[in-house]
Amino acid sequence: TLFMKQLPIETAYVGFLVGIGGLWVSIKREGRRGFVFFSLFLGAGFIALFSYLSNLSMDNPLFRAISMRFWQQPLILVFIWIGLGFSAAISLFERQSASAVVEASGVEGSAPSAGLPDWVRPAVAIVAVLCQVAINFRSQDYSTDWEIHSYGKAIIGHLPENSLLLSKGDLQTNSIRYLQHCENFRSDVRVLDREMLTTPWMHRMVAAGYPEVVMPGKMYHPGHPNGFIWKVFLDANSPKFKIFMSNFDYYELDRTFAGDYDFLPYGIVNWLFPRREKFEIEKYITLSDRSLEVFTPELVKALQKYPDGTWEILTIRDFWESMYRRAYFLTDWGLKNSDNRAALERAVSLFEELGSKNPAQPPWFYKNLGVAYSH
Repeated sequence: TLFMKQLPIETAYVGFLVGIGGLWVSIKREGRRGFVFFSLFLGAGFIALFSYLSNLSMDNPLFRAISMRFWQQPLILVFIWIGLGFSAAISLFERQSASAVVEASGVEGSAPSAGLPDWVRPAVAIVAVLCQVAINFRSQDYSTDWEIHSYGKAIIGHLPENSLLLSKGDLQTNSIRYLQHCENFRSDVRVLDREMLTTPWMHRMVAAGYPEVVMPGKMYHPGHPNGFIWKVFLDANSPKFKIFMSNFDYYELDRTFAGDYDFLPYGIVNWLFPRREKFEIEKYITLSDRSLEVFTPELVKALQKYPDGTWEILTIRDFWESMYRRAYFLTDWGLKNSDNRAALERAVSLFEELGSKNPAQPPWFYKNLGVAYSH
């Protein structure tokens, strides 16, 4: 249903009508009927099968945008139908023109046999494509947008040297990979995608790329005979590296490390700090302050122009959430540690900064700010 609703927009409406014409003309021609029905079956089958297997809710703007990227395959068939319709329209024009010439001259057979010049058809096709480019160029021009670049830098830019990051998802992992492999930025940070660690082949990739990282099993898979859990992985690697991890999704239930490691907000990610080590709040504040330096008012303004369904809108949500989590953590830690002044003062300043950048805050925000103020 979504594909059919979007199809006229994807083909600039005119192309949609020409494509319908191409299908209709082809059905009427004996030699093309098989192709028409086969292509219709192929396109509809792809859309139905992909929608079923992807299991993505079309109510979510991001999932909807992700699904639309895979429409390129069935759209190839649509463009073939448009080409058939375009060819039929030109042929019809030539026949009508020839008939008009005959009627005007009154002499049978006086119409030119060559029809339109050979260059007309490709010229019209090229102009049609250029019109589509001109109509959509501005909305699709991302050449000056650096928000994802800034997001990747915000994640790894101020991590300690030679640290280990357990990222998750396309947005985090791919933005970091670009920076490391294309710009040689912070290539000292070892980055492992948590979703990829659930596959057996990732064990070989880690052994080849990061031989110093200990893989205590074939893959991350709690309950699997050859799998491991996070606590075992952290115990094996925390003596070598400072380990950071992006936020958990609600369905990630492995919290086996919680008794031995604290989850400290550190910019967009979290520092898995071993409880066996001494925690210094002043040092933590100094280090973690640097991790969100890139989140400037200019970046906030730039990110707010993007609509729902874009990766950029997810980055601003991550930035806001990172500041909330850090302010809340410092408040909670300060209250639990004899009203620690350094923690509570920094929490208050973070809450105030959040309020100035985004005045439309929920009630619980002011409650937490009041708690930090009162102590």
